[in-house]
Amino acid sequence: MPYAPWVGAVGPCRAGAGRAHDVNMSTPDGDLALRTPDTPAEAGAGTGPPRPRRKLLIALGVAATVVLLAVLAAVVLDGGDDDTATTGTTASSVVPGSTDEPATTAQPGTTAARATAPPADQTDAAAALAPFFSAAGTLDGKLDAARAAIDATGPPWAPVPDDVAAAVAAAELGPVAEHIPAGLPDDLLQPVILVYSDLSSRRASMSSFAIAWTPDPGNDLPAELANGDEAAGRFADDLAAARSAAASAAPVTIAAAESRDTAEVMLLVQYVNSANAGCDGRGGVIVTDLPSIVWASDSGGTIGGIGFEATRDPGGGWEPHLLAC
Repeated sequence: MPYAPWVGAVGPCRAGAGRAHDVNMSTPDGDLALRTPDTPAEAGAGTGPPRPRRKLLIALGVAATVVLLAVLAAVVLDGGDDDTATTGTTASSVVPGSTDEPATTAQPGTTAARATAPPADQTDAAAALAPFFSAAGTLDGKLDAARAAIDATGPPWAPVPDDVAAAVAAAELGPVAEHIPAGLPDDLLQPVILVYSDLSSRRASMSSFAIAWTPDPGNDLPAELANGDEAAGRFADDLAAARSAAASAAPVTIAAAESRDTAEVMLLVQYVNSANAGCDGRGGVIVTDLPSIVWASDSGGTIGGIGFEATRDPGGGWEPHLLAC
């Protein structure tokens, strides 16, 4: 129990010691008593002259208590007036009439504002894919025009007119494929390849109309064209989803021409084209999931279970090709 040095003498408690008040305190060493006299006369009886040092200690104790109470009162009053104070925040002030903004200081455990610009070696994903999206939209328009020309002249398309053949031949996949960046993360590459497969399926379904000729009676041209209908119906939504994925993606690092990422994009394009047009195919394959690519060596492996070889060109780039028709 704390005690003040200015309290009277401590001694054993005695019965019948006049009118003094006896206060017992229990301590580890036994019972102690504080005895305080009731009257000035009793206080002076038998004690001799007042001790100056005791008076000084009493005065200092009283002064210290007063100062402490004053400080506590000031703190309480100041905190009560500040309705906006919040634990863990940094206060700031603005001089009335000034135009200066209040300065803020980052607190421990908080996250500083991040820069919106990507690092120097990275590119905004939407910007990196903008040429692809543009090329895909252009090819979509060409495929729509080619299909309209086909439907306007048949069946039976005997023969396939030159202008129809020219419209189909003009709808080339190459400008779209060459704008697929290498180095995209899988969750962004997948919707991009899906969009490309929509276009590939539609283009392959028109392969029989890419030249002017006279089909044999009883041909399957209407069925071939129907192979591209699903892809045509979903293209707009797939393109919008890819744009949205790019807009929300983190900045990307475009891979160098000599990297495996570049070879893998080229393999994915060949994989989609082969699925739709290889072995005399006529479309209908929509790639909704990325095929697994496994490198068995520096020059080959498998994609979706199909073997491939990949050699270097004179410039250090890649020349991959599937081991399939």
